[in-house]
Amino acid sequence: MRNSRHRSRLLRHSTAGIQFTLTFLLGLGGGYLLDRHMKTTPGFTAWGGLLGFLIGVYRLFRQGRGILREGDKHRQQARGREPSEDDGSTTESTESTENTQS
Repeated sequence: MRNSRHRSRLLRHSTAGIQFTLTFLLGLGGGYLLDRHMKTTPGFTAWGGLLGFLIGVYRLFRQGRGILREGDKHRQQARGREPSEDDGSTTESTESTENTQS
């Protein structure tokens, strides 16, 4: 079961490049269609490409932060700690506290 969870996370993160490319191409394509419809110079194409690029970078950044958070959570659980919900700090689990008191 743990292996299937790991594969699922790996697959989700491995699609980041595809998501970035598609976001950029959608912005570029939307700008091209606007230019074609309005019979203008490639201004909308350039702005659409730039917008698609910026949205793609933003999505990559958010996904990267999620990967780092998952890694931190995994490391904390491996050390016998659980992340605190209030400020992101860690608190020892009751099991590790009981072991030290005995």
